[in-house]
Amino acid sequence: MREPVVQSYFKSLLKNAYLVYHSFAKILDDFRPDFFFAQTSRHMIYEIPYRMVQKRGISLITHERGYLPESFQLFENFSKDAKGCRDAIWKRWKEVPLRRDQLESVKKWYFDREAGKGTDFVSFYDFSTADKEVRERLNVAPGKKIVTLLTSGDWEVKMWEHNYTYAFPNQIEWIRKTIELFRYRDEILVIRHHPSNGGSNHFPDSHALLEKSIALTNDLPSNVRLVMPYEQLTTYSLLWASEGVITLWSHTYAEAFFRGILPLKVSDGFLDEVGGLVCTDAEEYSQRIDEAIEKTRNLSVRDLRTLFRFTHLLVNLTSFQFSLLGMKETFGHLLKFQSVDELVPGRDPKLDAICEHILNGGPLYPEPTLQDQGTLEQETRFLEDHLFEIQTRRRTIRFSRSHQEQSSEIHLCPPPKSFHPSDPRLRESIERSRYAHFRITAIASESWNTPAQLADEVERLTRANDSNLLALFPQPAIILDESYFQVAMQHYQTNPEVDAIVSGGWFLTSEHKICGSIWSSRSESLDFEQISSKLLDRRDLLALFLWTPRGREKLLFQLRASSSWDRFAETLEMGPETDSSVWSFHYTRIPNVSIVPTAKVHHPQKVTNLVPTAVVGSRSETMMRISQSTQEQNQHANASHPEASWTLAPRDNLSSSPLSQPKYHQYHQVKHLVESVSGWLLEGQEEFLFNTVRDLPSDALIVEMGCEMGRSTAAMALACVGTQKRILSIDSFEGNSGLMGICEDFQAKFQSNMDRIGVGEYVSSLKGYTSDVLKD
Repeated sequence: MREPVVQSYFKSLLKNAYLVYHSFAKILDDFRPDFFFAQTSRHMIYEIPYRMVQKRGISLITHERGYLPESFQLFENFSKDAKGCRDAIWKRWKEVPLRRDQLESVKKWYFDREAGKGTDFVSFYDFSTADKEVRERLNVAPGKKIVTLLTSGDWEVKMWEHNYTYAFPNQIEWIRKTIELFRYRDEILVIRHHPSNGGSNHFPDSHALLEKSIALTNDLPSNVRLVMPYEQLTTYSLLWASEGVITLWSHTYAEAFFRGILPLKVSDGFLDEVGGLVCTDAEEYSQRIDEAIEKTRNLSVRDLRTLFRFTHLLVNLTSFQFSLLGMKETFGHLLKFQSVDELVPGRDPKLDAICEHILNGGPLYPEPTLQDQGTLEQETRFLEDHLFEIQTRRRTIRFSRSHQEQSSEIHLCPPPKSFHPSDPRLRESIERSRYAHFRITAIASESWNTPAQLADEVERLTRANDSNLLALFPQPAIILDESYFQVAMQHYQTNPEVDAIVSGGWFLTSEHKICGSIWSSRSESLDFEQISSKLLDRRDLLALFLWTPRGREKLLFQLRASSSWDRFAETLEMGPETDSSVWSFHYTRIPNVSIVPTAKVHHPQKVTNLVPTAVVGSRSETMMRISQSTQEQNQHANASHPEASWTLAPRDNLSSSPLSQPKYHQYHQVKHLVESVSGWLLEGQEEFLFNTVRDLPSDALIVEMGCEMGRSTAAMALACVGTQKRILSIDSFEGNSGLMGICEDFQAKFQSNMDRIGVGEYVSSLKGYTSDVLKD
């Protein structure tokens, strides 16, 4: 609320609310209506009239988009999610067996939704994903179980937060908790962000959620896949490939059920009628996940029976399709009459029924009759056939093997600093990549001084690898989506005659806040002045390009022809849509790269105990090769940049590597140990200290001035476990009679605390005053 733009927005809302209230009060006073129609009160502008009408005891029908094309849902004397109204109808229909034609219509409706047809709701996809492509794209072995977490639109979650009870305070905490649970499980966890979170013409960008999701990639276990909103992998294809599905609240809850998965929902209220499992207590979350997977294995016709009957209620009984009016393009109205003279009884049976309800109290919704009912035996046979069909399809998908091979090798050229522990973002991005056929050669920093120098180095390194694609990364503060190379290769396979495949990108601040985008579906292009305002170093643009063999010679020519990096960046920004362009680029329009402004990192000590050679591992467990340059090149790189010899190792084999690796990566893993030591820190300070020390070089020496019983020391020392970092704690260890209330030597107690929590070997204590100790 401190932001002027937010204050202005709320002032506008209050002003409009005041106008709506007084103007609508006058309408009610002047016309004294007996009945009122209104849009569902999801937004303030509709909530005010709804409450005013309700207070005056006026009968009300609210409307919303229906589940069929050009249809409306109508709810009597209910607003918001209208659950109470649906409950009343459901009680009358839930025991009524469906006829075969009704069952077929429900089945067709679900498959139409998958194909983007038969609904007035916004379609988030203009592409499809074949069933057998899912495991290949996610790099999941045949037979391995997949559990999918489906987020919701963040703006919509906040809009409905007062209507439902959630197990977690927000979506990021839910995602974090799930990641930690699956860190020690055998299944593959796929987190699929809702497409609307990437923004569109109808929905705002969820920058806060995306920023935190990008930050989460720093510590993802090898069995977790993060599918961002803009990745071209449909939710429907994921459902077919999954053995378990977890949602917040969404229609995908019912979609999963239809495809043979008993889903778990971490909120109550929405679609509870279809069955499944609901968890509103975070303490029960792990147990509920196990239950959902087990019940999916034993899914029965009885489970599907409830789903089909309730879907029939939503689609065929409470979605009204009128002959004379409807909805178009999701949010618009559609009038099918030319004049009011056509609005006569008999022209539109559904409209006639509503008029009869208003004037004479007739039923608004159809009542069950014998004609509407099928037989339980017929319904059971249909559902048995459906269950067999979907389980067969799911089994085929799970054990299918891809016949496509990653045949093209990508030559990655990062800077030597990418292998330094102080900034592992680019290195860890490469390790997480779903595409794993790489050759990696570090390009010495001085080769990036001018475009011409880089051209000479690239030509020398790639002379013998003309068939490889080339990726150049100027600095280590670059975060790649795990699908980056895979998406680029898919586009390359269909566009092999271009100079480069160009990814979209996010510009991040040094605090990892999104401050802009480039070449994505949300930002087609930026002029050079805009790019200059976002990037501290124009060379960073190269991280968005995957150069093809055809484009490499043109790249070398343009590098040598450019007098500066600014001039070269201008040629890249022109793109193929500019008349003066010299390039032939293909844009993925998917922001798979996040660029953080280049910043200098101060290293208090040089790292001298690094391993000179090794292999690079990825979550696919396929080994990538570090190319062997000439002996002179290696010696030159190591002499100029000792950190260039840092070796990446497969995550599964870290224990066998002589490199120092922290035992604990997240503060929650050690929180109970830290809190077992008394101290004076405020909430959050322990975690800050842990994270700060964790991110220091592996041989850092931390000097602590004042430690008392060691609570702050514990937070820092636990981040040192498994590394060569050490802490020197200086304190008089005498206390005082004032605030501390200790007047005795407590150095032994301090050291006992360190030994008790297992960090004694990482901490040394010096008794005395800091000014005296440092003099010595």
